[in-house]
Amino acid sequence: MIGTPIDLNRIIKINKPNTRVYYDLQEIGYPDLKGLLDDFIKSNNLK
Repeated sequence: MIGTPIDLNRIIKINKPNTRVYYDLQEIGYPDLKGLLDDFIKSNNLK
């Protein structure tokens, strides 16, 4: 199983049987990705 956001078979040759797995991510609660990025940007004076 390949669970990456990209199709690895288009980039590298995989010499084994494989299938691509799709998934969705639902963030629940805090910290979420936006909160983490906002904190990182603020703490590193990037904005």
